Amino acid sequence: MKPHIEPFEWYTGIGKPWLTIKRNPKWSHVEWGDGTFFKYPEFGALVRHSSLEGRLTRLFNENCSGLSSRSVLARGGVHGAFVYCPSVLAETVFNEVREVFAEVLRTLE
Repeated sequence: MKPHIEPFEWYTGIGKPWLTIKRNPKWSHVEWGDGTFFKYPEFGALVRHSSLEGRLTRLFNENCSGLSSRSVLARGGVHGAFVYCPSVLAETVFNEVREVFAEVLRTLE
């Protein structure tokens, strides 16, 4: 399972948050956090005040019936993971986190 790491190459500030997806044919794992981001207090505050938690909770609740008993959505502040997630849902989660992180990075530039 080779991970894809979102590089956020366009961001020119010091450090970067991290966002990875590890794909399998059936299940995938998505993980995210503030990584090496220099302005992590500001980044964290903006992520916490974004719609990310609500979006992820909605996705989890809407797809609960199709999740494995091993599926876990763990989140706290700017860090989180969705493991043993159906691959299609994992792609959606990855895109939601990427969208919010990009929005926050643009605010901090």
